[in-house]
Amino acid sequence: MLLAAVARDPRYPGGYSFLRDVRSSAHPVTPAAVIDIITVVREFWGRLRVHRAAVLSRPGIDPPALVAHALAEDQRLPLRAFSSYEDAIAWLTDGREPVP
Repeated sequence: MLLAAVARDPRYPGGYSFLRDVRSSAHPVTPAAVIDIITVVREFWGRLRVHRAAVLSRPGIDPPALVAHALAEDQRLPLRAFSSYEDAIAWLTDGREPVP
């Protein structure tokens, strides 16, 4: 599993923010799959020392992104859904200098 490998890597210092861009996804996930994904993300959140995470979705209503946003809010994870790249980056960096 990718998250487990990153968590074990001694070169990974933690404290990063993550952006998942699903705007051009050919196979969007179902809301049920989002529930499973958030369960795994929550398990690794502390181990990876994540600062924030954002899902960048298509403009309009995107049910999986809305479910992810709502579940993260309920579980107090700083994960939000955006349809604007600029808004997502502004929220992820929140005064921090972006790292290329």
